[in-house]
Amino acid sequence: MADKEGRVRLLRTLQILQNETDEQHPISIVQLEKELMARWEIPAFRITVQSDIAALRQAGIDEIYFLAVCIGAGFMVS
Repeated sequence: MADKEGRVRLLRTLQILQNETDEQHPISIVQLEKELMARWEIPAFRITVQSDIAALRQAGIDEIYFLAVCIGAGFMVS
């Protein structure tokens, strides 16, 4: 069951990043956690969100940028 929940969380994270972020509207990890819980009642924690983003990058979704280093803002998918 936990594995299924992890896959759903990963896909919902990607959905939020693709549909609601860009260079002018990045999202932070905390915001991602809140969105996952508010919309789909998916519990997420900083480490799981970071792991999901790493998995997306490993899967070849290289358009995810961690903007906190650059502008202190969060994540986005271009």
